[in-house]
Amino acid sequence: AARRGIDVKRSIAVTMILVLLAALALRLGVVAAIPSFFGSGDPSVYYGAARGCLRYGVPRIDFIWHFATSPPEIAHLEDYCEPGFAYLLAVPMALLGGGVIAAKLLSVVCGTLAVFLAYLFGRRFGHSAAILAAALVAFEPWSIYYGGLIMKEATVSVVVLLFFAAVRRLLDSAQATRSLGLGLGLLTVTAGLFQYELLP
Repeated sequence: AARRGIDVKRSIAVTMILVLLAALALRLGVVAAIPSFFGSGDPSVYYGAARGCLRYGVPRIDFIWHFATSPPEIAHLEDYCEPGFAYLLAVPMALLGGGVIAAKLLSVVCGTLAVFLAYLFGRRFGHSAAILAAALVAFEPWSIYYGGLIMKEATVSVVVLLFFAAVRRLLDSAQATRSLGLGLGLLTVTAGLFQYELLP
């Protein structure tokens, strides 16, 4: 029985390692297939905000007209890009030279980490369910796609998983109502720095 238990654990570990390696390879494949920007939408905004963090210490974006100021300015702090994501995106850029590929590595790491977290948090439903959950995240086409771009989706998937785990732990802690409310508020605001839609 003990031998069988060891074999089952080894089988689970090997399966998860293979799923994680496949997830990593698929997301790196997106980086290789799309090594530069596409269009002037969100990837350019996020990249510009992270460069602003490196240059000015704040997510300032140059060369974007801002009509909410009077007179209109050509450099501004990005109003809609969550500052937590901009600062986090600046880390691999600071460590690896500030290029586009360095910026994409945050999505690769977070996209792969989300697979592991899906397994980790799914274990309470059994290892088979947890592996299935991890595989769904690993091989879901949009998760793969956003896991290789300068987009916040892969990072937000990790933030949301950690947010729900922290909320669950807080609710299970049986704290006083005031402490519980303050804790939930702090968690929500912190997660909102990466995904502002969490605030409402």
